[in-house]
Formats: sequence, C-alpha cells, structure tokens
Amino acid sequence: MRVHRLIAAFALGLAIGCTPNSQTPVKLTGRVTYKGEPLPAGNLTFHTKLGSYNAPIREDGTYEIVDLPAGEAKVTVDTEFLNPAPKGPDYTATAKGAVAASKMKAPPPKAAAKVDKLAAERAAAEKERGFGPPSQEFLQARYKKIPAAYSNPNNAMLKATLEPGRHTLDFDLAD
Repeated sequence: MRVHRLIAAFALGLAIGCTPNSQTPVKLTGRVTYKGEPLPAGNLTFHTKLGSYNAPIREDGTYEIVDLPAGEAKVTVDTEFLNPAPKGPDYTATAKGAVAASKMKAPPPKAAAKVDKLAAERAAAEKERGFGPPSQEFLQARYKKIPAAYSNPNNAMLKATLEPGRHTLDFDLAD
C-alpha cells in the first residue's frame, strides 16, 4: 500500500512540474548594434510583468542575461549614463520657500578642506583597486549617443516575446 502512495505522489509531482504553467527561465544572448555597428557599451533592460531585468552591453556589442521570466517584454537600451558631458537638470530656478544656492553659507574652510582631502584619498584608493567611477577617457571611448526613444519603457520601440530555454536575440537600432 505504501508503494502505491509513493508512486501516486511521484506521478502527481511529475504532472505538476511538467504543466505549461511551470516557470522555466529564459536565457538570452545576443548583440546590440546601432546603424549596423556594435554598440560598445550600455544597458539593455527587459521590462516584464514581474519586473525589470538588466544586462550590460559589452564592448563588442554582445550581452547575456539569465533567469528572465517567459512572456512579453518591452526592451529599452540606455547609453546616457556613459555620456562624458551629460546635460543635467536645471537647478537655477528655486521652488517657493527654497533658499537659493547663492544665499547658502559655505562650510568653514578647514572642514571643506578635510572633506576634499578624504574624497581625494578615497577616489585614489578606488582607482588603484579598479573601482570607482570610470575615467573621462573610458567614457569618451565607449559612449555612443542613440535616440532617446530607445530608453523610454513607456513608448518602447523594442519588444520581445520571451520563450523558455536558451535563445539568441539581436537588436539593431536605427535613427
């Protein structure tokens, strides 16, 4: 009698695990190009019902991402974080009740010098160990401006149907 229960339990486990609803992850590899040339850096993001999943774009334009959920995804590509000369937000206008930067008191010179010294020491230690922000030279070599529409998930120009298993999916960006 015990053997029959074990066999029934095993069969039930197989039936549950092999249904179409099982979440077999997706593994993607591929290449991202812009105007036919490999995109030398950036982030490729898959926006699914279960969240967003990022893959760094390597210098040769390739990427690899694992454990994506199967289903439909909007895909975005971002390179602006590599921009060596980013255009930041305009903070010159102050909100009602805010203190303008020109009216703020500067820290005492001794304190400011100590903070600057500590920041410089930390940056040097990070650079020596291969950490910290990338250099201007690195950014200039790897940054490629692409149309801003590729980085907006609300108006995603790229979409993908993610099927369980291993697949190759290339993206060719254009103006």
